[in-house]
Amino acid sequence: MGLEQALRMTEIDRCKFTADRVATILYSLKGDGAALLDSFAGGDSFVCVRSRGNLVAALEKAFEDNPEDGSLAVSVAAAGGTRLFAITAVIGDMVRPDGNRPLADQTLHFDVQLVGAREATTEELEHGHVHGAGDHHH
Repeated sequence: MGLEQALRMTEIDRCKFTADRVATILYSLKGDGAALLDSFAGGDSFVCVRSRGNLVAALEKAFEDNPEDGSLAVSVAAAGGTRLFAITAVIGDMVRPDGNRPLADQTLHFDVQLVGAREATTEELEHGHVHGAGDHHH
């Protein structure tokens, strides 16, 4: 979904990003050194289903308060003693984990703007992610 379409969503929809709804957000992500690490701002927006593992847990929690203006600033502390792994391959019934996550020792700083929310379709809820315009292939 493009920014123009996202901005057409109503103010009423903006305040309703609750569990199992689809959100359209703009965000920037910075590390400890204030360097920009990732961004969905000024262009295409990030669209996801809430409470389906598509957002960092701290952002999920922050959205529970549903700020009126849709703006959030959230910092996520480094994992500390917790070791996070990314699954880099699935081979049959085995997975290949990778514990060398480049951001694991940094505090992550998110600036988020919720620009719209809508009901998720039955198919999106079943699959746990948003389906784009047109068609969807697995």
